[in-house]
Amino acid sequence: MRRLIAVLLVLMALMGAALAASSDVAGVYNKNTVGAIITIPAAETSDVDQLVNDASLNSTTKLLIRSTGVGSSNFLDDPDVPRCLIATPSDVVSTDIKFTGTDIAGAVITENLTFAASSTAQTTTKAFMNVTRIDATTSGTTRTVDIGTADKLALNKKFAVNPVVYCSVNGAREATAPAVTVSSTVLAQNTIDTATVPGGHVTKVWVLY
Repeated sequence: MRRLIAVLLVLMALMGAALAASSDVAGVYNKNTVGAIITIPAAETSDVDQLVNDASLNSTTKLLIRSTGVGSSNFLDDPDVPRCLIATPSDVVSTDIKFTGTDIAGAVITENLTFAASSTAQTTTKAFMNVTRIDATTSGTTRTVDIGTADKLALNKKFAVNPVVYCSVNGAREATAPAVTVSSTVLAQNTIDTATVPGGHVTKVWVLY
């Protein structure tokens, strides 16, 4: 019963703080739990070609796209907020696409997406704040690929278990629980996908851990 009361007190404190806070709450502590609000800046809805539009995937020339310098002509923009990336081939293709960039804390991260005779869009498990380089090695028929942003947004802390109590998009509390992915070892693999698309709005996430 004491633990339940403590948790309720933490939630009440967080709700009060949320009304005044314009950024993340550092945390409300008790003996057993920490409560905080993670504020994700206004994020647009998933954009499948925000970074790259119709880049060529062919077996004779490896794809190299950089955010600056050589190979930057195909690079359109970085993600608007730290979030997962999505790659969509124009048709069935066999290719390995490697992303290099930074996570929400600015640390360098990489991730590979492998398409084995597939045209199904794939999403990275890691959330990228910036993308500095994209490499692809392709075999078989030449295709094109779009690379953009998914609705899975980065959380700014590593979690061992799902810490989300509830969340809001554009100030409205979500009735449906979000899809949350956690990792106690890899920061970039801690993400949230709300039932309501971001739509250019701020997302707030109430957590207990």
